[in-house]
Amino acid sequence: MTGTRDKIIDVSVAQFNERGFVNITMRDIAAASGISPGNLAYHFRNKDAILKEIYERMVSELAVRVSMIRLIPSFENIDYEITPFLEFQRKYRFFYLDTVEICRAFPEIAAEHQRQVAQQADAIRAVIEYSVGSGNMMPEPVSGTYDRLAHVVWMIYSFWLSQALIRSNNANAVLSGSAAKSSRKLASKSKSPYPTKTLSPHAGDEEARRSIWTLVLPYLTPKGKNNFESVATGHGLLEKHRK
Repeated sequence: MTGTRDKIIDVSVAQFNERGFVNITMRDIAAASGISPGNLAYHFRNKDAILKEIYERMVSELAVRVSMIRLIPSFENIDYEITPFLEFQRKYRFFYLDTVEICRAFPEIAAEHQRQVAQQADAIRAVIEYSVGSGNMMPEPVSGTYDRLAHVVWMIYSFWLSQALIRSNNANAVLSGSAAKSSRKLASKSKSPYPTKTLSPHAGDEEARRSIWTLVLPYLTPKGKNNFESVATGHGLLEKHRK
């Protein structure tokens, strides 16, 4: 990738995150990149081509993160392993806020995303199996329980951004800086009864981690509960779980 293409991709991700994929035009990207529309078209013929390259970058980054979980799927590292995925989704939050629409419009991305989802679920399942083997989690009480647990954990960290936005009672709580101005401007032009909102970078992050631990806690052995307290103390999770 040339320096200009790198810049275009980075600017596009920032623009999509701020206002949503469908609300950004090639002219917006060109202006934000400081290049002419013609120069932008030289590198990417349209917005679809930009999105596909962004997703290729996402796949590469995810592969590294998933491989790290498979390398050391230890109980003690669970919270550290959750956090990079939440950070990744903040980085590409436009995709996770509009996953269904993007997948509907781009079948190739949809097919690859299905493969990515399966790999992530397998990685979560590997952590569970490792935790059972190390005595931190109980053996599976009923066949299929831990497959479903892995699936629900995946759902939480995949859709935490969307639910944080939906549940926000105050638009200003999830808006910041120029993003707030852009969102209010878009909302004033929209016929939708719902205002366009942009999430702050860390919206719901801590709550997502606590929610995942809440699912896991009933399956912990006494050893696992002791280890959880050590993890929770270091990561700021213990106090709220004891309330």
